[in-house]
Amino acid sequence: MNVVDTGFGISQMLPILSLIWLSGMSRSARAGASTRWTITPVLVEQPELHLHPAYQARLADAFVEAFQGENDDVRFVIETHSEALLNRFGDLVVDGAIEPDDIQILVFDDGNLSGDKSGGVNISIAKFDEEGRLINWPFGFFNRDI
Repeated sequence: MNVVDTGFGISQMLPILSLIWLSGMSRSARAGASTRWTITPVLVEQPELHLHPAYQARLADAFVEAFQGENDDVRFVIETHSEALLNRFGDLVVDGAIEPDDIQILVFDDGNLSGDKSGGVNISIAKFDEEGRLINWPFGFFNRDI
């Protein structure tokens, strides 16, 4: 299928997938040049934009696959509001594709979630347990009446 004939989200996903691929390739290039391993950070902002929820979940698969095996020096920082992406990460924990300790979620709250109107931003850490459930997740994050 021609990319032009697909939705806008697919064309948004191609640069992300290319970046994942290139981050893995950079390890091969570094291996010949130096014996010192370094971490390759991959920063992704809102990969879910314009993307069907099923493809958001598939993108989570790509992130986890890139993190495992040959690309174990790649670290992802993903800024997202995607319930589908987070739920898929939980499913991948349950499936044993990734360890719960390999995923850390920082939740930034400007007071709208907690009711704290001090004017600052609170940052909390959420994680997955062994059963793929979010621990320390703010109540109402995805379905709060605003």
